[in-house]
Amino acid sequence: KCYYLRMAYALAMSIKNTQRPGYDKVALITDDSSRVSILKSPWVFDHVIEWNLETFWNGRTYMDQLSPFEETVCLDADMLFFRDYSHWIDALRNNFDLFLPSQCYTYRDERVENDYYRKAFTRNDLPNLYSFFTFFKRSHKSDFFRLSRHILKYPKEFSNMFLSELKPPMLGTDEIFSLASKILGLTNISADIDFPKIVHLKPEIQNWPWPANVVTDY
Repeated sequence: KCYYLRMAYALAMSIKNTQRPGYDKVALITDDSSRVSILKSPWVFDHVIEWNLETFWNGRTYMDQLSPFEETVCLDADMLFFRDYSHWIDALRNNFDLFLPSQCYTYRDERVENDYYRKAFTRNDLPNLYSFFTFFKRSHKSDFFRLSRHILKYPKEFSNMFLSELKPPMLGTDEIFSLASKILGLTNISADIDFPKIVHLKPEIQNWPWPANVVTDY
């Protein structure tokens, strides 16, 4: 079982220890805010926001409504920061109202080219976007998040209409965001840049000579 609060806690602590003041504010979205009090250092969360996951399982499509910040980077819970990225945040702020990365890396610093987990993207010509690091400004007024929520509400209809070549078992956030950007023709929300340089530890994209179910098998 994944203990998401513990992972988010580790992520928050890594942010507090690596990012400059002003770039180290953390908001936690959780379905049970009472559990935060059992943590040794709950102060690492500057905001704790309760969200009913039973009603809306994918809170990331609501991040524009949930974030308390003027500028936000929405992160998956199972991430860690090992160095200061604040200068890159400045670059994103100056060039984007909404940004999603289009690549990730193996633990050996190789750009991931393998589409093992993304065949629906390849077959349906979806933009190769990753939602694990989503930067946006509160002032951003595009239909992106509204359409994403609509896709979340009607996944079967959108799959039948736009993913006819290969339908994934379910529409996750990556598929939803990529599909929304394609429908809206948003070609300016990503760029082929070396940031964010995120190591993605899914086992089948590590260029190993044999398969593994989890990275610790290898």
